[in-house]
Amino acid sequence: MESLAKLVQSNPGHVEAHEELALRAPPAERKDREAALASWRQVRDRIREIERDLQTVPLEESGERYLEVGKLCLKRREPVAFAFLFLAADLLPRNSEPLQLLLAGMKQSQDIFIRLHLLRRLLLIEPDNAAAHEEIVSHSLKFQVRLDEAARLAARLHEMAPSGTSYRLR
Repeated sequence: MESLAKLVQSNPGHVEAHEELALRAPPAERKDREAALASWRQVRDRIREIERDLQTVPLEESGERYLEVGKLCLKRREPVAFAFLFLAADLLPRNSEPLQLLLAGMKQSQDIFIRLHLLRRLLLIEPDNAAAHEEIVSHSLKFQVRLDEAARLAARLHEMAPSGTSYRLR
C-alpha cells in the first residue's frame, strides 16, 4: 500500500494507481481516494476528448487545444506536456501563457539557451515584462553573450523598475 501511495504521489496522473489505491484504502480514507480518482478520470477523459478533436481540426486552428492538453498533462506531471506547450507557443504567437508555462518548467542548466529564446519571444508579446528583462540580462552577462542586447535591456529594465538589481545590471 505504501509503495502504491508513493507512485500516486510521484505520478498523480497514473489513474490505474489511483484506482488500486481507492480499492485498498481503509474505510476512513476511501471517500477521499475515490474523489481523487474521479478527478483524475475527468482529466484523463478530457485529454482523450481533446486528442480526438485534434484529429479533425486543421493544425493552424488547434493552438488553444494544444495549450489546454499541455496544461492538463502538466497537471498529471507527464513529460509530453512540454511538446504540447511548445506546439501551442508556435501556433499562438501572441499568447504569452504557453511561453510562461514552458519557462516555469525549465529550470535545469542545460535549458538555458532555450530559456533565453523563450524569454526573447515573451518580450515580443509583453515588452514591459521586467522579470524577462532581468533574466535575459543576467544570463547574457554570466555567459558573456549578446552584451549589446544585454546593455539595452538593462537600461530598459532600469527605466521600467528602478532597483538595486536594475542599477547593478546597467
